[in-house]
Amino acid sequence: MPVWPFCTSTAARRNQRITHVRTRLATKLAHPPPEFLAQDAENANDVTLGTASELAEALATGRVTAERAVLAYGRRLLAAHAQTNCLTEVFLEEALARARHLDAEYHATGKPVGKLHGLPISVKDMYCVAGSDATLGYSTFIDQPSASNALMVEILLREGAIIIAKTNVPQMMLSFECSNPVFGRTVNPYNLKFTSGGSSGGEGALIALRGAAIGVGTDIGGSLRLPAHFCGIYSLKPSAGRVPMAGNFSVKAGAENLVSVAGPMANSVDDLQLFCESVLTDMHLRRDPAALPMPWNPSLCTLPANRPLRIGVYTHDGFSAPVPAVIRAVRETAAALEVAGHTLVPFTVPAPLEMMRIAYDLLLQDNARAIMKPVVDAKDPIEPSAIKLVRLLRLPQWVRNVLVKVMSWLGETRTAMFIHAMRAKSAHDVHATVAARDRYRAAFHQQWMDLDLDFLICPVSAMVANPHNTFSDLAGTASHTLLYNVIDFTTGIVPVTRVAVTDTFEQSRPAENDRLHRAIYEIYDPAAMAGLPVGIQIVGRRLDEELVLAAMHEVVRCLGKAREALGA
Repeated sequence: MPVWPFCTSTAARRNQRITHVRTRLATKLAHPPPEFLAQDAENANDVTLGTASELAEALATGRVTAERAVLAYGRRLLAAHAQTNCLTEVFLEEALARARHLDAEYHATGKPVGKLHGLPISVKDMYCVAGSDATLGYSTFIDQPSASNALMVEILLREGAIIIAKTNVPQMMLSFECSNPVFGRTVNPYNLKFTSGGSSGGEGALIALRGAAIGVGTDIGGSLRLPAHFCGIYSLKPSAGRVPMAGNFSVKAGAENLVSVAGPMANSVDDLQLFCESVLTDMHLRRDPAALPMPWNPSLCTLPANRPLRIGVYTHDGFSAPVPAVIRAVRETAAALEVAGHTLVPFTVPAPLEMMRIAYDLLLQDNARAIMKPVVDAKDPIEPSAIKLVRLLRLPQWVRNVLVKVMSWLGETRTAMFIHAMRAKSAHDVHATVAARDRYRAAFHQQWMDLDLDFLICPVSAMVANPHNTFSDLAGTASHTLLYNVIDFTTGIVPVTRVAVTDTFEQSRPAENDRLHRAIYEIYDPAAMAGLPVGIQIVGRRLDEELVLAAMHEVVRCLGKAREALGA
C-alpha cells in the first residue's frame, strides 16, 4: 500500500505520489515482456520504417502479423523514451496480448478486425484508458485510474488498433514546452537541448522516433501543430466538433468559447487520412452529442483539376515576426507551388493585435483558475518554463493594472495585452469577447472569399524548437497557430526543411523593438539550432478537413518535384 496517506504534510504526500508513479513507469520500461528484448530476426525489413498506411495494408492482407508490428514498434518506443522521456504510461504486455488475439481472429476469419487492424497507436495523457491514470502532469491525479475508455480510445479499438502508450504533456497544459513535476521533461528528438513542443509534446517526440504508427493529440492554441513543427512530423488540426472529444479528462470542462480539438500526428499525409477515415464514422456520431453529423467524405479529398489553384501566402502574421529559417520554409514551398503552375496570392492577416487580444482573453477567461487549482491544492512545484507566467497570475489585480499602464507607456503593447487578459472577467466581459471573436471570424472569412482562395500556406510559429525554459519569453510566437483556433479553420502541418547555419538575421536588431521580438533575436541561434526541423502550416476554411489533406498531398508533391529538379 502506498505510504503517502500517512504523511503529515502536503508536500511530503505529493513527493511520495510522484516517486511512486515514476517508479511504476520505470519498472515497466526496465522489465518489458521478454519478447521486446529479443533480437528481431526480421530487423532488415523493419515495419516501422514505412508509413502507417503501408503497414495497415500489410496487416490487412496478412503479410505482416499484429504481433510483429507491436514488437517492432515496442522496441522503438523503449528507445524513444530512453532518448526523450516522452511516455507517461506504457501498455506493452497488454499490447502483445491484444496483438496475438487479433492474429488469432485474422487466422480464423481471414479478415482484419477494422481499418486499423494491428496498428500500434499512442495517445496523449489526457485520453482516458480504463485502469490507467490521466494525470495531465498534476500530482493530485496520481493513482486515480480512469473507470472507462475515452470515446476516441473505444473507436480506435473497434477499428482494430492497439493502444501501446500514453504520452507526456506540460504542466497546466498551456505551454509549447513539455515538462511537468510528475514525469519530468520531454526533449526534442533532434537535439536534446531543445523542446519537443506542447502540449502534445510527448506525442511529437514518440512519433518522430517511430515509437508508434500514429499518435493522437489535442490542440487549443497549437498543441498538435507546434510539436509537429518542432519534431519534423505531420499533423492535422480539425475544426471543433469534427473529431470526437467525449470522455477525455480535462480540468477546463465547460470552457466552450475557445475549445480544444482532437487530431492525429504521423509520419505522412496518408497516415493522417487513414486516421480520419477510421475515426469519423457512425460510432462517434452516435456516442458524442457534441460531434457534428459529418462522417468522413472521401469525395471531398480532391482539389480542382481544371485550373491552377489560388493559394494565399504570408510569412508574417503581424504579431510575431518569424526567424529566417521559418521564412525560408514558407518561401521554398511557395516557389515549388508556383513552379507547378499554381497562383500565389499575397495575404495579410487582418487586425493581428485584435486577434491576439481575443485569443488571450478567451484562453484566460477564468484568470487561469481551473488550470492553477490542482497545482495549488497539491503544492506542486512550478516548472521553470512557467515561473514568469505564474508569478504574473499570482500578483494582486491592482499590481497587474499598474503593469499594464507601464507597459503601454513603454510601447510594449503585446506584453500589456497579455497581462490585461489575466484580469478577472464578468459574464458580460466574456460575452463581449465572444462577440468580438465572431466579428473577427466574419472579417477573416470575407477576406478569404474576396481573394477566392483554395487554401493558404504560412508559418507554424515565429520560432523553431526553442531552448528549454524559454516559453514565457516566447509565448507570443504561438500567434501563428492561435489565429486558427480563434477562427476555427482547419490546418495541417507539413515538414519542409531543417535549420541551416546560414539562416541568419539580415539586421542586428529587430524591426519591432519590443520584449517579444528582442527575445526572438536573443534566443534564435541558427548555429546551435542547425538541423532542427521546420514545417509550414496549410490552412483551409472551417470543417475543410478533406480539402486540407488534399492540399497537403499537393504541397508534398510539389516540394518533391522541386527537390528532384535541384537534384536533392
